[in-house]
Amino acid sequence: MRNNYNACVGGNIAVIRFSFRILVGGWLLVATVLVNSYSGTVVSYLTVPKMKPPINTFEDLATSEDVGILIKEDVVIGLQILVKIKMISDA
Repeated sequence: MRNNYNACVGGNIAVIRFSFRILVGGWLLVATVLVNSYSGTVVSYLTVPKMKPPINTFEDLATSEDVGILIKEDVVIGLQILVKIKMISDA
């Protein structure tokens, strides 16, 4: 009768059962962190537009179709740039 009383009060805790609970709790914690980080990465990958490569040289700037050039034609440097652009487009 004494063993039943201790078991009901909680005096005897099975070590195997306790270690299994610790293992399952740790596994669930790690799985939750991995699932949340993966889903966050997928959401950010799908919502952020892809970045275009940076422009590092003047050649990259000249061949870029996303960048336009505003030039004043009444300035000497503007005329020189227009001549160079025309030479590049004719080649």
